[in-house]
Amino acid sequence: MSPLKPARHALLLMVALAGVTVAAVVSVMAFARIASFAGIPEYILTFFVSSIGTSLPELFIDVAALRRGLKDLALGDVLGSSFVDATLSIGIGPAIAPTPVNGSLALRGALVTMAALAAVGLILASRRTHDRWSGALLIGVYASVYVMLLR
Repeated sequence: MSPLKPARHALLLMVALAGVTVAAVVSVMAFARIASFAGIPEYILTFFVSSIGTSLPELFIDVAALRRGLKDLALGDVLGSSFVDATLSIGIGPAIAPTPVNGSLALRGALVTMAALAAVGLILASRRTHDRWSGALLIGVYASVYVMLLR
C-alpha cells in the first residue's frame, strides 16, 4: 500500500463523517416537522424511524465487512455502536442541552427494549449459528416491539 492510500482513506472518512453530521442536523429538523404535521408523538416517530436511519450506516458497514470475511470488524461495529448509543449518545445530549424526560415513556421504552434484547440473546444462544432463520426471528422481535409500544 502506497503512503498516499492511508491519507486518501482518512480524507474519505472525514468527508463521510461530515456528511453524517449534516444529515443528522437535517434529520432532526425533518423529524420534528413530520411529527408535528402528522400528529405523531416525536418519541414514537424517532423510536422507529430515526433509529432505523441511524442504524443504516452500521448495517451497510457490517454487510460489507461480512461479504469480505471480516467477521471481527462486523462484530466490533455492532457491539461498539450499541455501546456508544447506550452511553455516549445519551450522555452527550444533556451535557449540551439538558432536557426534561417523560418518565413513563422512558420506562416503557426501556422495558420493551430490555425484553427484546433478552429475546435476541436467547435466540442467538439457543441457535448457536446466526443464519437466515435467526435473522428472521430477530426481525420478528423487532416487529413485535411496534405492537408493544403502540398499545
